[in-house]
Amino acid sequence: MKEVVRLLKQLGLSTTETKLYLHGLRFSQVNVATLVKLADIKRTTAYHALATLVEKGLAAQSKEDGKLYYRMTPASELSMLLETRRDQLESQVKEIQRLMPQFPTIQNPQALPEVVNYHGLEGVQSAVERALRCEEQFWRIISPRNNFFRNSSPEYVDYFKRMRAERGIKAKSLWESSVNNSKSIIKEDILLRQPRIIPPSMDGKFKSSIIIFDDKVLIISSYKQRFATLISSSETANTFKLMFDAIWDISTPVTLSKN
Repeated sequence: MKEVVRLLKQLGLSTTETKLYLHGLRFSQVNVATLVKLADIKRTTAYHALATLVEKGLAAQSKEDGKLYYRMTPASELSMLLETRRDQLESQVKEIQRLMPQFPTIQNPQALPEVVNYHGLEGVQSAVERALRCEEQFWRIISPRNNFFRNSSPEYVDYFKRMRAERGIKAKSLWESSVNNSKSIIKEDILLRQPRIIPPSMDGKFKSSIIIFDDKVLIISSYKQRFATLISSSETANTFKLMFDAIWDISTPVTLSKN
């Protein structure tokens, strides 16, 4: 059940919404009084959470004899609901791209440094989206063994890999020596990510993932801390690129095992 709760929260449900949804699934339809008792929450809180569940398509409301009843969307229909959301998001992305020239812009743009901090799971994922939209379609990336992506949900990892592939992002990658023994390394990884193994003396020294792209540097904490910092500065990005390339030059290329 813990994994179910985790999934529902990743879908954007609050703790209260999750409780009501899971308790409501036990009934073909259920009134508010029953849900309040089962979830052990205040009635006013329940009404608000139920309204948001209806807005999200996870519940339907009806009225009988003056009483409100709710029917929760069966779990079997969740994937269909997500497909619909994905189609809507893709449509919205296209609409934003079409209307982009109509948005106001800075009248006298200057290349001023900018630092933006992102907090929480959704915040870090939002920062990663910035990197996935890089103009040059090229990353320099340092990936510690125990990084944010390795500990993310399989659904998000699949999404991340798919978006990176669809947007044709190539990279130079620095890995720790423990990754070199992984059986999951494939030819495409080597061609697109150009991985190299950092010197053994550096193993375990990098605690954050670092992605250098365009004129930006994205520093991503561990999955446990869920924090990211995006620095937009040509000077800073160039400095990081020089340091990255210096490590790259003394690192060992990854090759496929012949076994």
